[in-house]
Amino acid sequence: MRRILTFLIVLLSGGLLVACTTQPESKTHGPKLNPNGSVTTVYMVRHAEKEKGDDPALTDNGKKRAERLAKLLKNENVVKVYSTETRRTRATAAPVARQFGLEVEIYEPMHRYRMADRFKSQPGVIVVVGHYNTIPDMAAAVEDRDEPYLDINERDYETMYWADIMPDGKVIVVERTYKDLIKRMNEFHPKK
Repeated sequence: MRRILTFLIVLLSGGLLVACTTQPESKTHGPKLNPNGSVTTVYMVRHAEKEKGDDPALTDNGKKRAERLAKLLKNENVVKVYSTETRRTRATAAPVARQFGLEVEIYEPMHRYRMADRFKSQPGVIVVVGHYNTIPDMAAAVEDRDEPYLDINERDYETMYWADIMPDGKVIVVERTYKDLIKRMNEFHPKK
């Protein structure tokens, strides 16, 4: 009897260990409130136009788009810039980071819920650069949405998401374009 009990304990312990190490990242459980009571804005954009190849650089148009993003966000309080590990995402994020004296921080797209929790506790403006199939997932994670957003068309470099995270934890995510970002910046930062 003792051998059977010992066997069952070892079996269950091993099963729990495997379960703990192989489970996918879970969704957040309730909002983490921003510590200073201000709105956090997260701009989630796809990398700019890319060349062909395994880990391509940006095209000339892609470089212009990356600079355009930095110019559009120049009056924002950008406190963090995140990118996946690829050349095209880092090159898209670089002008924004440089403009604010920040480093581009690398993130893993599979850790989107962990990143969403981090955003919800960080005041200011955050820029996240990813891919046509990871940015919609990140937007859904920030919103704590069960249904994922559809992937961005692979030829579409205009579509982006932004999220406003309210001090009470409420999150508003919208799918927009660079043109919408221009309108938003003009509303929040009118020219004098």
